[in-house]
Amino acid sequence: MVLESLGLGLPWNWTRANGTHHLSSSASSSSSVNGHERKKSKKKNVRSRVQQELGVANGHARPDDGYYPGLVNISGTYCFMNSTLQAMASLSYLQPHIDAIHAKAVALDVPSPVIDALQDLLHHLNTPSQNQTSLRPIDLISSLSSHSPTKHNSLFSSREHQDAQELFQLLSECIKDECVAVDKEGFRDRGLGGFGGGMGGDGKRKEKDGNIGGGGNVKSVFDGLTANRRSCMECGYTEAVMHFAFDNWQLAVPRMSASCPLETCLADYTRLELLTDCICRKCSLLATHKRLSHEAEKLAEALRADPNPSTSKKKRAKEAGKLERRLKLALEEGRIEEDIKGVRMDKVVSKASTKQAMIARPPPVLALHLNRSMHYGQYAAKNNVRILFPEILDLTPFTTSGNLSTVPSIPISTPPPSIPRSTTPTPATYATPRTIYRLSAVVCHYGQHSFGHYVCYRRKPRRVGLGDARFDPPRLVDPLGCECEKCMRYGPVRDEDGGLDDAGNRPGGGWLRVSDESVRECGIESVLQEGSGAFMLYYERVLQPRPGIYPLTGSPRSSEETLKPIIGSVSDAMLVMALRWDWWVRRRGKLGCLDLGSLGASLLAEGGV
Repeated sequence: MVLESLGLGLPWNWTRANGTHHLSSSASSSSSVNGHERKKSKKKNVRSRVQQELGVANGHARPDDGYYPGLVNISGTYCFMNSTLQAMASLSYLQPHIDAIHAKAVALDVPSPVIDALQDLLHHLNTPSQNQTSLRPIDLISSLSSHSPTKHNSLFSSREHQDAQELFQLLSECIKDECVAVDKEGFRDRGLGGFGGGMGGDGKRKEKDGNIGGGGNVKSVFDGLTANRRSCMECGYTEAVMHFAFDNWQLAVPRMSASCPLETCLADYTRLELLTDCICRKCSLLATHKRLSHEAEKLAEALRADPNPSTSKKKRAKEAGKLERRLKLALEEGRIEEDIKGVRMDKVVSKASTKQAMIARPPPVLALHLNRSMHYGQYAAKNNVRILFPEILDLTPFTTSGNLSTVPSIPISTPPPSIPRSTTPTPATYATPRTIYRLSAVVCHYGQHSFGHYVCYRRKPRRVGLGDARFDPPRLVDPLGCECEKCMRYGPVRDEDGGLDDAGNRPGGGWLRVSDESVRECGIESVLQEGSGAFMLYYERVLQPRPGIYPLTGSPRSSEETLKPIIGSVSDAMLVMALRWDWWVRRRGKLGCLDLGSLGASLLAEGGV
C-alpha cells in the first residue's frame, strides 16, 4: 500500500482519472485519484466571455456535436507528441492516404505497426463522443520506439524536453518506410504487372486526387520536390538543375525584428543567394585546357628544337596534343560535366556564384518549421519574433513554372502577375494556375529554448454524417480576390459541402485549441494571433478548377461577353458590315446609331466591303 501511494504521487500518474482511455479499452483509476479530481471539480471554474457565449465548459469543446478527445501527457513531457498527433488528425489528405496503405497491407499480409496504430488514433481523434474522454497513444509510442532496432531513438526514452519537429520527421519516415514495404510486396505479388504502380489493394487508385501529389510514386502526403540551381557569374555556366525531395521546410526567423510575415520567410528561403567559395566546373575546365595547351605547345617547341628527339619525348608531345584537342572538343560541344579520361582537372573557385532553390512539385500537405533557435557559442536561446501567417497562402511566387532560366543573375522562374481584385471572373483570372494552400493546424511552443509546453490549434473535424466526404480536400469555389457576399463572409476557399455551416464560421468557432487533455473550441481570429508561439504550420493544398474551366456555372466567361450581341441569325455579309462599322466609328472617334443605309454608303466611300 505504501508503494502504491508513492507511485500515485508521481507527476505522470496524476492524469489517470475517469474518462481516460486506451485506444481499445478503458484504463483503471484509483479511488484516491478520483477523490482528488472530485475536489478539483468543486473549485469554481472561471470562464471568459467568449467561452460563455460558445458554451465552453471545463476546457472542452461545446457538446453540440459531441466532445472531441484529448491526449494524455503520459510522462509529463509528451506534449510535443500530443500536439503533433492532433495536427496530423486535422489533415484531410492524410487520413485517406493512411487508410489506403492499411487496406493494401492487410490484403498483402504485410506488417505495418505504425500505420495501424496511427490509423486507429486518427479515427478516434476525429470522432466526437457524448462524454469527455482522453486517449493514451501507447500502441503508437511502442511502434515508433521499436521501428528501427538498429537506430536508437531518444524521443521516448528521455524525460527531457523534446522537439515536435523531430517527432514529425520520425512519423513521416515511418509512413514512407512502411508504404515502400507494402508496395514492394505488391510488386512481388503481381510480378511484372506490379510495375504499373499507383494501385491500392482494392484495385483503385491509392490517392483520390493523385494529380496533386504527383502520382503513384508519392509515398507520403508531405513529400515534395525542390529545384536547385547553381550558376557561375564569371563564365555564365549553370550546372544541371537538381531536384531534391523534402517533407518539411525549415524557415529561418529573423532576429532583429518585432514581427515578420510568413511570405518574407519564404522569400528569404527561395531568394537568389550569392556565393564566393564554390568550385565552378566550366572555369576548372577552361583552366585545365589552358594548362594543357601551354604544355602541348611547350613540348612541341622542344620537339622541333631537338634534331634527334627520343621516342618518349615524341610520345609525350603526342599525348599532350591529344588531351588538349579532346578537352577543346568537349568545351565546344558543351560536355562540361563529362569526365575526360586521362585528364587531371584543375579546381578553380569561382569568385561570384549564385544559388537558388524553389518548389518544383508542391506537396499535398506543406509542413513549415519555424526555426526559433538562436545560438551564441555554448548558449542557446529562443527567438520570439512574431510571425504573421495567413489562413490562405499563395505559394505561386515560390514555385517554378514551366520555363526554367539558366541565367545566373535572374531567378529560376519568374513569378506570375498577381490576381486582380474583381467581383466578375475574367479569362485573366484563370490564365495562370495558382498554387494555393489553406491553414489546417498550428503547433505552438510556449516557454524557453530548453523547456516549455506545446499546444495545437487544429481545424475542427467536419460532420461525421458526411462519410468519406468529410476528408475531401478544400476547394477553390470562387477566384481569389472575389468580393461577392459569400466570399466576403466565408472566403473563396471552402470545403466540399460549401463550408456554410454557421457553427464553423461564426466568430470563435470552427477550430479546436488542444493542450494535452484540454480541448476547447476557438476561432480563426484566435489562431492567427499566435504568431509569437507558432512553431510548426501545416497547410493543405487547395483543389482548383482546370485551366479554362470556370467554377461559376451559368456565369459569363468575361465582362466583355455581357456586351456581346447574339449574332447567330445574322448573315455573314451583315457581320462583315457590322465589323467595318465598328472600325469606321473608332477611326473617326464618333458614335452614332446603326443605320444600314448610311452604313453601306460609308463603307463604299471608305473602299467597300
